[in-house]
Amino acid sequence: MAIDVSGSMLAKDLKPNRMEALKDVAENFVKARPNDRIGLVVYASEAYTKSPVTSDKAVVLDAIRSIKYDNVLQDGTGIGMGLTTAINRLKDSKAKSKIVILMTDGVNNAGFI
Repeated sequence: MAIDVSGSMLAKDLKPNRMEALKDVAENFVKARPNDRIGLVVYASEAYTKSPVTSDKAVVLDAIRSIKYDNVLQDGTGIGMGLTTAINRLKDSKAKSKIVILMTDGVNNAGFI
């Protein structure tokens, strides 16, 4: 999963804000996929791997719960950065199917991809 952690995710049009609502959706998705291997990438203008692809759901759920807005990544929505980082985590996998779930609230306005 590639999750947007840009400043716009703090908007309060969802309760308590977009980021917390997204985290709830992501947690429910992970819990509903007991046999899948899942990894987590977070992105704003830049991206990094928060959790490697794993079958250990507790690791992924802990990574989701620990997501927060901070100054680690430059602000903006670099969808290409998040998507590319997620694809790079999957490209060498021997799995029969590889899927990236991109979670965002905006349009690409940052990053160089």
